[in-house]
Amino acid sequence: MPLDLQNKAPLPASDSVLRVVQTMRRSARVFAVIAIVIPAFVLLGWALRVPAMVSIVPGLVAMNPLVAVLLAGCGISLLVQTGNSEAARRWAGRAGIIIAIIAGVKLLGFVSGRDTFVDQVLFRHRLDLVPGLPPNRMAPNAALVLILLGAALSMLNITTRRNRRPSEPLAIMAGLVALLALVGYLYDVTSLYHVRTYIPMAMHTALVSGMLALGVLFARSSAGMMSTVTSKTVGGQTARKLLPAAVLVPIGLGWLRVLAERAGLRDAVLGMTMVILGNVFFFVLLIGFTSGLLRRADSRRQSSEGKLSKERNLLRSLIDNVPDSIFIKDATGRYITCNLAHARFAGLTGPEEIAGKTVFDLHPPDIAKIYSGNDRAVMDGGQTLLGREEYLTDSHGQPQWAVVSKIPLFDERKAVIGLVGITRDITPQKKAELERQRAQEQLRDQNAQLQAMAASEHEAHEALKRAQGQMVQAEKLAALGQLVAGVAHEINNPLSFVSNNIAVLQRDVKAIRSLLEIYQKTDAAVQAAMPDLSAEIRELCERVDLVYTLANLDEMMARSRDGLKRIQQIVKDLRDFARLDESDLHEVDLNQGVESTVNIVRGRAKSRQVAIELDLHPLPAVACFPAKINQVIMNLVANAIDACPPNATVTVRTSRIESGVCIEVIDTGSGIEPRVLERIFDPFFTTKPQGEGTGLGLSISYGIVRDHQGTIEVDSTPGRGSRFSVKLPLRAAMPKQAR
Repeated sequence: MPLDLQNKAPLPASDSVLRVVQTMRRSARVFAVIAIVIPAFVLLGWALRVPAMVSIVPGLVAMNPLVAVLLAGCGISLLVQTGNSEAARRWAGRAGIIIAIIAGVKLLGFVSGRDTFVDQVLFRHRLDLVPGLPPNRMAPNAALVLILLGAALSMLNITTRRNRRPSEPLAIMAGLVALLALVGYLYDVTSLYHVRTYIPMAMHTALVSGMLALGVLFARSSAGMMSTVTSKTVGGQTARKLLPAAVLVPIGLGWLRVLAERAGLRDAVLGMTMVILGNVFFFVLLIGFTSGLLRRADSRRQSSEGKLSKERNLLRSLIDNVPDSIFIKDATGRYITCNLAHARFAGLTGPEEIAGKTVFDLHPPDIAKIYSGNDRAVMDGGQTLLGREEYLTDSHGQPQWAVVSKIPLFDERKAVIGLVGITRDITPQKKAELERQRAQEQLRDQNAQLQAMAASEHEAHEALKRAQGQMVQAEKLAALGQLVAGVAHEINNPLSFVSNNIAVLQRDVKAIRSLLEIYQKTDAAVQAAMPDLSAEIRELCERVDLVYTLANLDEMMARSRDGLKRIQQIVKDLRDFARLDESDLHEVDLNQGVESTVNIVRGRAKSRQVAIELDLHPLPAVACFPAKINQVIMNLVANAIDACPPNATVTVRTSRIESGVCIEVIDTGSGIEPRVLERIFDPFFTTKPQGEGTGLGLSISYGIVRDHQGTIEVDSTPGRGSRFSVKLPLRAAMPKQAR
């Protein structure tokens, strides 16, 4: 069966059949229009009181006004139902029910013997419009025809599962009643259209009813009994050619006999003989014509079968040599056919063995249940499944990967009647893909291991650099401690006795000055007694400027004492900076350490013409290693001085913050470039010329602050200076000895 795989709708069987169906549908519309026009003409005659318009043929029965309305309603319903609007079709079908009910009420009155008078609703006072005839009423056979037509129109769009249409037998019965009345008028046999004493059916009522019956049959000619007439089969072609003749020829022969008898040929035997011979002659011709038609059809069928056999063999050869598995199933899931590849997959010797079987006949129940569920999902949904990868198992239990495509099969009514399945074995490609995936996973694992090793090596390298920095720091602190201890020891010893000697000297000089003042009082006696000695004494006094010397001795001794105190302060600052006697955690006021450290580097600042300003605010006691914090301040202040041009300023500020204390070193120097800023805390990284720095100052400071669970932050703008902020908690959970 040819399929439109894009729209999933069946294509027409042939162009000739399509033309027949379209012609019949157009004929149904023409009949519907005639069925509207003639009753409308009759109603106009009733409205205008024109007898010729209501009976059409003078002397015949007029069409009842209600019958005209109902027939016109049937025509409108038929015309609407040949359109494309689904909603309009439903309403037109309901109109057919109303027509059948109205006619049924009248027919019920005929059966019960009680007139319902529904046929007198329209033009009640004009029902005797045609002279010489009784008042116009609805005929019983007209009521029956309207009931049948109304019911047929209400069921026009209904088709049963067996492709049957309930409207067809109703239309055929209505057509037979109408045909019977027309033949009665043709043969002038009143009993064929006149029931008992009731009014006869009007001739144009019978004519319109017959057209409506044909219109109902033609409107849906692609289904039901009419589908046989419109089919491309020999039966369909024969029916289309013979049915009109089978109806018209006997009627025509009978009419000829009637004419003969009316012409004076009263011999009944001769009339019957002529009818029989006419029918024999007609049917002989009909048989000959049909035989020729069947012979030609059989010849075409044999030719088509030959071509079809060749094409089938070619197609079978083609699909059997295709490596893909191909199969066709019906709507119940039973196999219709398959190719050789699928037969082998199902464990059969050939495709001919698979017809009528299901997947449960070929596979284990659990696997067959999965296959059947997939097929049912495609057929129930009516959707094409293309290119889905599935893990299948053949009849021998061997697994394989396959790409599966399944296409539902549709009939002319777009109902699913089966499916076509195509399966391509991709097990080698899938294995290669799995191998590639495993290789990629191994590569990812090895890459992760390599990255872990690189990270471990980087961490070890960083740890080594930190250890080197710590060693350098320890060596610097040890050397500084030894230097400070030596300087303190070497200075403190002579400083002690020099201070003592100055004190004794100051006392003795005071006594000597008093003695000299007493001697000066004896100058007159000495000059009188010993003029030479007196002259020598005056000369010596003038040479040494005794008066000035005696006047400045106290000031000289005070200045000497101040110098000694300054030396003592320097030694104290050195000891406070190194905190050599405090190797454990102590609670200290960091402002004191800041002052001591700044005092040590003031000389360096002065040599570079850099001013150091202190902005110290009261701080709470901080638990820390004072010597290490002092070294951090020393490193930051020293770097700030080195980064400043002459006449710049370095400010050291302390403040209390919510989390502890903050020490800021702010300079107005050259600042730090952004590309350098992220590396300033790396060990051995320096921007100073070779020989002027080791690159460990900030790295060591960073490590000390981190060991104190603090943070060190930098904010720098090139050309405007830098700000280093050290934030320390009041008490940090630290080991006894910091790194």
